[in-house]
Amino acid sequence: MLEDPAQISIQIQPMRIVIHGTGGVGGYFGACLAHAGHEVFFIARGKHLEAIKNNGLLVKSHLGGFHLDTPHAGKVCDPDFKPDLVIVGVKSWQLQEAGSQIKKYCLPDTLVLPLQNGVNASDL
Repeated sequence: MLEDPAQISIQIQPMRIVIHGTGGVGGYFGACLAHAGHEVFFIARGKHLEAIKNNGLLVKSHLGGFHLDTPHAGKVCDPDFKPDLVIVGVKSWQLQEAGSQIKKYCLPDTLVLPLQNGVNASDL
């Protein structure tokens, strides 16, 4: 006899995730993953990076909001951080540069998930 689905317990191992491009898309998904218990490293630059380091990340949603006080963040990935997953959240015109950087910290079994916006993203 099959088990009652309501009684099945699934344990998910925390992943190590890099968010390469912490803007609206990358920041949202990365913050949600960190809030869910995954270890996330946020890559940003300029004023975005400064704001993350000074203020953390704030998610506002109709589903409820939360704040990450001290997310791990930098202009480049910490060389000791070996990711299971890289989420690419850069603009399509930034892909070539991002790809060069991502190669430096990916392992052979690292998954890469592009979350591109823009109508011409597939043309690159």
